Amino acid sequence: MSHPIRTRVFQIPTVRPLLLILLLSAQQSFGQHINWSALKGSGPAATDGWVLSIVAEPNGSVVVGGDFQHTIEGTPARMVARWDGSEWNPLGMTLDGFDVQALARRIGAAGVYVGGSFETPTNNIAHYAGGLWRELGQGVSGEVRAIATHLGEVYVGGDFESAIREDGSEITFAKYIVRWNGAEWEALDGIDGAVNAIVSHNGVLYIAGEFTASGFDELNYIARWNDINEEWEALVDATGGIGVDNVVYAMAAFGNTLYVAGAFNNAGSIAAADLAAWNRPRWSAPLGATGADCCIRALAATDNYLYIGGDFLDIGSLDVDGIARWDGANLEVVGNGVGPGGDVLAFGVDPSLSRVYVGGRFNMVGGTIAADNIAYFTETNACPISGGSGNCRISVNQTD
Repeated sequence: MSHPIRTRVFQIPTVRPLLLILLLSAQQSFGQHINWSALKGSGPAATDGWVLSIVAEPNGSVVVGGDFQHTIEGTPARMVARWDGSEWNPLGMTLDGFDVQALARRIGAAGVYVGGSFETPTNNIAHYAGGLWRELGQGVSGEVRAIATHLGEVYVGGDFESAIREDGSEITFAKYIVRWNGAEWEALDGIDGAVNAIVSHNGVLYIAGEFTASGFDELNYIARWNDINEEWEALVDATGGIGVDNVVYAMAAFGNTLYVAGAFNNAGSIAAADLAAWNRPRWSAPLGATGADCCIRALAATDNYLYIGGDFLDIGSLDVDGIARWDGANLEVVGNGVGPGGDVLAFGVDPSLSRVYVGGRFNMVGGTIAADNIAYFTETNACPISGGSGNCRISVNQTD
């Protein structure tokens, strides 16, 4: 993942400077009620790598994955660790590899699915529960970037050529996306490029990434799975526009809308820079044609907001550090962001504690709080603009 050097250029007009300062101050203070916290244990704070994935567990703990090889916030751990509310703990045996890029839970079931680029306990994908690692066959042949559950089964996407059965034989038609039914791998209709994101929304499975077609069918970086016909379908808008025009890095369902983020300029037949919203059969553009000055890498939704993370300094009309949020009508800054110059690469949401976890590459949050690549804030009193009691709690749209 590249992180280009970015330089902010301010052009200050000579007229009405006081008015300009007041406007900028008002804009940047919107959303400043966020109270950030670091996840620090008793050891010295240090994380020797980035946080790339986060999943909250129902007991109030949180599991994070990344490319850290020795420590997370001073605790010995390699690529994956669990925060129990007061301390970090390694997750079972040490993984052998490069990183953990994807984490997912199956609703109502114990444990967590772990995917990335590793060889132990099995190739690039495994399940951890009750202190034990469990293999899914012998894994897949390349890196895993996304995992999601849909209708009781586990879907795994990434940059791989095949899935590997328990006996070591390969399913060669399982390129980039494959399904685990609880006992064995199942191939799906083929696509021609890597999968970066998977979401189950309103009973439909969506994938997005770097692919453009399935066989002779044009898809353009995003598709939905037809459970009856067992095939991928394009997202076609009312005027015949198909998909988006460049790579997608993240998706999230906010209310009844599917949001898609990446490095594109158009969605279907409309101009939509970096972030687009799909309500079949129409796309809309929350950021218009402005977008962000760099890439949007992560999305997550609560009842109140869609959280937007990436390696950007400006998004829409806001000057931010790597994070912003969307309430369905307005874009806001989030508590002075992760900076200076930080990147948000992952979110996790815990409805039981009203927490939003933020991971990536940063050493400070909220402008003053030291945090090594992982932090959280509580969304208490952050109700929708349309109303609320002032004591709203967050929840996640969960479909399995």
